[in-house]
Amino acid sequence: MKNEQMKLVQFKDIDWKFSLTNAHKGIPIVPIFKEDLQASKKKKRAAGLETLTKYQWQAVQRARAAGLFGANVNDVHYDISSGIVMIFLGSIEEFEPEKYSAQLIKTGARINEVSIQRFSFIITKSLEQALAAYLKKLRFLRKAKASFEISSANGFLTSAEQLQQERMTTSRMQDWLRVWISCLVSGGSSQDWLKNQSAEAGGHKKKRTVRKVHVVLSANKESDKRKKRLKAAIQEGQLAGEMINRARFLANLPANHMHPGLFERYVEESFEKVQQIKTRVFRQKELQKIGLNGIVSVGKGSSIEPRVIRIDYKPQNPVNKKPLVLIGKGVTFDTGGISLKPALQMHEMKFDMCGSALVTHALLLAAMQGLPLHVIGLLGLAENVPDAKAVKPGDVYTAYNGKTVEVQNTDAEGRLILGDLLAWASDILNPAALLEFSTLTGACVISLGHLAAGLMTPSEALYTSIEQASRSTQDRVWRLPHWQGYGTGLKSNIADFRNIGERAGGSLSAARFLAHFIGPDIPWAHFDIAGVAWNDGPNGAQVQGATGWGVRLLQGFMMQQCGLW
Repeated sequence: MKNEQMKLVQFKDIDWKFSLTNAHKGIPIVPIFKEDLQASKKKKRAAGLETLTKYQWQAVQRARAAGLFGANVNDVHYDISSGIVMIFLGSIEEFEPEKYSAQLIKTGARINEVSIQRFSFIITKSLEQALAAYLKKLRFLRKAKASFEISSANGFLTSAEQLQQERMTTSRMQDWLRVWISCLVSGGSSQDWLKNQSAEAGGHKKKRTVRKVHVVLSANKESDKRKKRLKAAIQEGQLAGEMINRARFLANLPANHMHPGLFERYVEESFEKVQQIKTRVFRQKELQKIGLNGIVSVGKGSSIEPRVIRIDYKPQNPVNKKPLVLIGKGVTFDTGGISLKPALQMHEMKFDMCGSALVTHALLLAAMQGLPLHVIGLLGLAENVPDAKAVKPGDVYTAYNGKTVEVQNTDAEGRLILGDLLAWASDILNPAALLEFSTLTGACVISLGHLAAGLMTPSEALYTSIEQASRSTQDRVWRLPHWQGYGTGLKSNIADFRNIGERAGGSLSAARFLAHFIGPDIPWAHFDIAGVAWNDGPNGAQVQGATGWGVRLLQGFMMQQCGLW
C-alpha cells in the first residue's frame, strides 16, 4: 500500500563519548552548594573545584555576588564568557538526587545549543558529602517504627516516612551516576527531525554533532575496583540515555511518519546488525490464522494492516531457563475508532504506542549491553481509526484463549490487543514472568498524575524486584490494587465479558480485564504508563514530550535479574 512505502525518518542525534578521568578537560559542569560559596568567601575551594581556571572560579564568585545562587535552588547558570556550567543545589543537607537529575536534563539541552564539543562532568567532594548526608537520612528512616502505636508519641514519623517514600534507596555512587549520565544524554536530544533546518544551518542540514564528556572524580586516588564500577555505570548510563532518546524519537513522530508499517521497518533497520537478536513479523492474515482476533479487530479499520512483531534476544548461557517476556501496546494513532475521541488534544494520541517503543529499546539495550538474560518482546501494532470496516460498538469477537468479548466502546482498544498477546505468550512462550506496558487508561492519569506509572501485579516477589529497580532508577511506579471485585463490572449479557467496566476505578477494571488472559501460575505485572509516557514540560528525571519512561527501569530490572545491580 502507498502509505506503507513512505520514507522512514532517520534517527540522528548527538554522538556522545564519555570517559572517566581525574583531569579537568573542556567546559566544566559543576554542582555548587552553599558550603562551596561560604568557602569561596574565605578564598578557599572545595575538592573538585580546585581544577577550575581563574576565570571560571571568578564566574562562580560573580554569580554569588549577583545573588544568582540565592532563592534559585536547583537552577542552572551558564557563563559563556568564562566557559562554565554551574548547577546550584542548595545546602549539602538539603540535597535531593532527583532534583539534580532534572537540572542535568536542562544542562543537556544547553549543551545541544552550543558548538563546544568538550565538557567535564565534575564529581566534587561536596557532592559526595551531600550523597553521604542523604544516605544518613535513609538509615535513620529505616530505624523508624514500622507499626503505628497510638500510645506512643514517637510511634508514627509522618514527615520522615513521607521522605522515605520519595527517596532513591541506593547507597552506591554507580547507581546515581548511571541515572545522571542518562539524564544528561536524554536532555541533549532536541527531537526536531521534522523541522526545516536548512535556513538556520546556513543552507545545509544539521550534521550529527560529537560531544565528549569527561567524568572527573574529586579524589585523586580511587581503587581500581571502584573505577571499574564507575566506568561501567557511565557506559550503562550513556546507553540508557541513547535508548531513551530513540524511544522518544518513535513516540514523538506523528502518525503519518510512524504507523505500523514504518514501525516494522524501524525494527528491521535497528536490529539487522545486532547479534543474538531475531525478529519476526506477523501480519493480518497470519494474525487471523493464529486467532489473535482482538488485534485484528482494533486495526481492521485502517488502510495499514495491524501486525505483531516478535523480538527474541537469547545470548549464550543466559541465567534464565524460561524467558522474561515484555509486551508493549503499539497503537500508533488512536482516534477512538467509531467511539470517536473529542478533537481537543487528539493529536497527542500519537503517543499511544509508547509501550511498544519502550519494549523495542529495552531489547536493543539488553543486546548492546550484552546482558546474559533471555528476553522476548512482543509488540502489538495497529491504528485505531473509524471506517466502514472498523469494529463497531456491540460487536463480539473471540480472543486467542477462546473467550468472547463484547466491544461496548471502541476507544477501550488497547486491552483487546494486550489480552491476545498475554494469552498467546502464556500459551507458547512458557515465560518466567510477563511484564506488560501500555498507555491504557486516562483514569490512571487522574489517579497518579505524571510522576508515577500505575503498577498492578498479584506477585509480591515480582513487585518487590520492580519497586527496588524503580527507586534506583528514578522511573517511579506506584502499586494499585488488583482485587477481583474490580472486575465485576466487566460482565456482559451476550459474551463472556465486555471490554469496559464501571467508570469509577477505570484503570483497575482494565487490569482485571487483562487478568482473564494470563496463564495459571505465571508471575505478571501490568504497567499503566498513560501518565508518564509524555509530559507537557520537564518533570523530575523525565524530559518534555515523549519521555522514554521505563528504559532505565527495565535496564535496572534486567541487570538485577542477572545479578549485576
